[in-house]
Amino acid sequence: MKINLFILTLLFTNFIISQNLSEKISSEVCNCLSESREYTEEYILSCFYTSLGNHEDEFNKIDSTNENALSFVDKLFSDIIIKLQDNCDDLYIFILKAREATIEEFKTENSNTKIISLTDSINNNPNTKVYSKRAIYYFISDRFEEAKKDCLSCLEINSNYIPCTYLLGWIEEKNLDYSKAIELYTKLENQGMPFMQLYISRLEKFTKE
Repeated sequence: MKINLFILTLLFTNFIISQNLSEKISSEVCNCLSESREYTEEYILSCFYTSLGNHEDEFNKIDSTNENALSFVDKLFSDIIIKLQDNCDDLYIFILKAREATIEEFKTENSNTKIISLTDSINNNPNTKVYSKRAIYYFISDRFEEAKKDCLSCLEINSNYIPCTYLLGWIEEKNLDYSKAIELYTKLENQGMPFMQLYISRLEKFTKE
């Protein structure tokens, strides 16, 4: 999943942002996500772009010459994300459904046949790519322990291989080991993978319940 909302900060570089505006934008984005029937990067970005367009007149009234404009940009974006995390359940629903969509293509193939083929490939030339693929087929077959073993074998070859780290975090969620999942998602966040903070904050709520 390659969703990256941080590019949206570029749209605000010359503006001083009000708290009221971040409230409006976060609310509108949340409403847009609640109406989604597709779970793609393009859709979530379109929600932001539409909301920004709704407030073009307000942006035009803002002093764009203030030397502290960039700091206000950062504050606006932070405020929007915090409000979405705290108040928008539809954002989490969207992210989770987008995650499910990333493995849909694998479900169209016969998992057992693919596992046999990938096992032959691993026996001949074990590498991160084939371990990652076989782990996915185990995962969609609800064979989580075997998927976990493949992810760990993959990470022994390359400890920073993002697909295996990501899938391993998902497996730990399935196993209800939220602390381990948070640890893995934090690692991915540090590697620059977008939206990991949303996964983390969601799981942190579970650990407090």
